[in-house]
Amino acid sequence: MVEVRLSPALDIHDQEAVGRYMADLGIEPDPETAPVPMDGGQGSPQGAPSSFILNGTVSDKSALKALEAHPDVIKVWGDSPIAPFAP
Repeated sequence: MVEVRLSPALDIHDQEAVGRYMADLGIEPDPETAPVPMDGGQGSPQGAPSSFILNGTVSDKSALKALEAHPDVIKVWGDSPIAPFAP
């Protein structure tokens, strides 16, 4: 998952535009999820989202490092493995 700053030029409801944006960031989108707008807080007009969360995959560690260094990227979270555990 990746949190990115919302650009005024990007409509997060336009799937094709979001797909192009994610490709530019080096992310392969997860087709099962949509962007999730984050609360804009006091700094944005009328609570408009100032960032959003994207779900997808990157090809390798160098692509991940490039993604983390992108100026629009706020935070990157990796998938944690889910495994059974004994009580």
